[in-house]
Amino acid sequence: MLDGTRTIGRETAATGASVTSASEYLLPTETRRVLHNLAHCMNNVDPATQPDAFVEQAHGAARRLPDRLIKCLRHFARFGSSTGTLLLRGLKTGPIPPTPPDNLAHLGERTLFAKQRPINGQSI
Repeated sequence: MLDGTRTIGRETAATGASVTSASEYLLPTETRRVLHNLAHCMNNVDPATQPDAFVEQAHGAARRLPDRLIKCLRHFARFGSSTGTLLLRGLKTGPIPPTPPDNLAHLGERTLFAKQRPINGQSI
């Protein structure tokens, strides 16, 4: 288990981030900035109409993630958590569109958060 994942609010030696529970990871300021910038670089590809290109860009962006975040994601992939989820705290979400009655417009796929999510998943 990753050092400090059971201790609330302690900075871990392995990741340098504050772990608030076995399933939460508070992103350091620099990691937030990197993820935000990587997601913005993916704005030229629409995941709804160009899914292969979107996944290819996510792979490329994942290779540029900070080592601390990669360690956290790999640890979670290997050991999981008591809740079965990993919450990355501190992500910028950008503007959130109103909830549509259906997903025919694919609005959620175009949000900043939607672009950050596959970057994190590709790094495992």
